[in-house]
Amino acid sequence: MSGAVTELLEAPGPRPRPGLPLPLRRAAELLALMAVPTALGLVVRNADARPVATVLFHYSPDRFVQGRVWTLPLSGLVPPKLTNLGPNTIAMTIILVPYVLLRGAWRTVGRFFAGHVLATLAVAVLVLPGAAVGWQFASDVARAPDFGVSAGLAAIAGAMVVVVWRRRGRVAGVVVLVAVFGFFASRLLVTGSLSHYLSESEHVVAALTGICLEGALA
Repeated sequence: MSGAVTELLEAPGPRPRPGLPLPLRRAAELLALMAVPTALGLVVRNADARPVATVLFHYSPDRFVQGRVWTLPLSGLVPPKLTNLGPNTIAMTIILVPYVLLRGAWRTVGRFFAGHVLATLAVAVLVLPGAAVGWQFASDVARAPDFGVSAGLAAIAGAMVVVVWRRRGRVAGVVVLVAVFGFFASRLLVTGSLSHYLSESEHVVAALTGICLEGALA
């Protein structure tokens, strides 16, 4: 009886189906991740789709506390117009490419949404109490639509710091860390208004979120 059990345990199982090599699969995932927000951007900016897009994607702190909670995650999927691409989006997209190729789509999506949600909520926590007591600036920010991919991409940049640290060593990791936060610091220094300061601060919060998640989750 024991011999039969041993033979059964040692019998080869079904062979796994062949799939795409890992580099090709990661490249396909990268294309898919970039295609989804691009397609959504085209739809959102179509005049006929504007009412639906406003309901689904236009987040603001006021709308969130009024119950439109779905706008918080969905607002991170809308990219800027090509004519409005800023340094943050361009720089962070450049970092997105190697991260997806090294870590895959699911980790990228997780870091992206965690950074976007936490950074966006951080601003809401700051402005909603001010709006409640009648501070005009806070009221304006609380009502203003806030959507875009930049905070999620900043979280990927933060996660990339940890990836480089683990794979290339402490020195390389510190170089990337200084580059990422030096970039955000330079953007904060040239910010001319409090509203832009809040927006740029979102990226710092998102990058820290990415570092924490990548460091805690293998």
